[in-house]
Amino acid sequence: MNSEIEKLIERKAESANLDYKGGFKWHKENRDLQFELLRDIMAMANTRDGGTIIFGVEDGSFELKGVSEAIRDSLDQTDIAQRLHCYGSPKAKIDVQKAIISSKHVVVVSVAEFEDVPIICTDSIKRNQSKDLILRKGAIYICTSAATTEEISSEQDIRDLIGRAMTKRADELVRNIEIVIKGKPMVPTKETENLYQKEIHESDKWLTSVLQKGFLNNPRWELIVYPSNYEPERIKKLPEVENIVRECQVELRGWPFPYVSSDGGSSIFNSGFNGFVDAPDIREGFRFYQSGLFIFKRTLWEHQRQLQGQFDKKCLSFISAIESLTEFLLFISRIYETLGNIKSLHLVVNLIGCSQRQLASFDGRVPFHDWYVSQDDLITWEKDIQMIELHATHKEIARLISMHIFHVFNWRDVREDVIRDWQDRLLNRRF
Repeated sequence: MNSEIEKLIERKAESANLDYKGGFKWHKENRDLQFELLRDIMAMANTRDGGTIIFGVEDGSFELKGVSEAIRDSLDQTDIAQRLHCYGSPKAKIDVQKAIISSKHVVVVSVAEFEDVPIICTDSIKRNQSKDLILRKGAIYICTSAATTEEISSEQDIRDLIGRAMTKRADELVRNIEIVIKGKPMVPTKETENLYQKEIHESDKWLTSVLQKGFLNNPRWELIVYPSNYEPERIKKLPEVENIVRECQVELRGWPFPYVSSDGGSSIFNSGFNGFVDAPDIREGFRFYQSGLFIFKRTLWEHQRQLQGQFDKKCLSFISAIESLTEFLLFISRIYETLGNIKSLHLVVNLIGCSQRQLASFDGRVPFHDWYVSQDDLITWEKDIQMIELHATHKEIARLISMHIFHVFNWRDVREDVIRDWQDRLLNRRF
């Protein structure tokens, strides 16, 4: 959707998951550029969460320049995919979208992370009139944090890639045995809850200080997760807390979750690591404690942009809700798997500021009724979950929470397969 593309362009910063290109015509005269693009796509497919390539943004200045109609028309999904599948195996998933942003043509190539086996280059290609290789047979390409494409070489990168591949392969096995070995999750004691509540209260005071008093009066998402037993130094060293957050970030929409800034908005504090951002389109903050408590709060972007639904009422985008919840659950699945030795968690998702808010669709293919309105101001979903359940079914849990929220908005007949389809669009980077 155009709003998602606009966010990616407004970011004005490349990363392992986002690349800007001025654009070129997909034609035999640009043979070398074609193969460079194929190499970049393979690299993004091997990078956690995949990535997005936007044509029409000037490299270096990151200014939106647009592409010509000739370039736009030449960048055809079928042509790119066919060439890609000739030089990489297994097949990488891509989606090519064309849009008009600020009266300029842009082309967006969205690349999904590999399914269970990394993409390997299957043939070598030299540059025209040169012995230099663009593609090397047997190479595995990855995107770096500096937004460059490189062959995988370091021991740590190789281990990370193998680990992700093994996890993907293991997910189905875990799903199959989960019901057999799963018992009831541990329920936190009153004493445990009180200890975590002290940290939650401390977080609210900090968020109020950095985002001002009005933040906690805004309609917002809240995510609160903690292990069922309290250990004040479950994570022994403070730098490890920061490393876990950075390593487990989710970046599916061009804006990492949670956002970790490099300009002082993120820092270590007495018992953990925190970060916040206060921008026109996004106001959010998080804290991750040594105890394992993760707390996150974000003002609704619909409120930040003063958006109204199809019937001129304050609204909640059903697509954005699905995407947010899917990101939330994927992230917490990652961080608590990384911690290890945790059997169960207490999970709370709050959506605040819903009274008389209308469920909205900003996709013309999905018309909504004017009675999809919440009468409750607070919609909450709370559950004790075993780690094995979170690992095996985090996408399903996100769907269950989505359905609960939509039911409170009086969308009574919402189907789970509709939510699953929008999740797949996000995870496979199809706008």
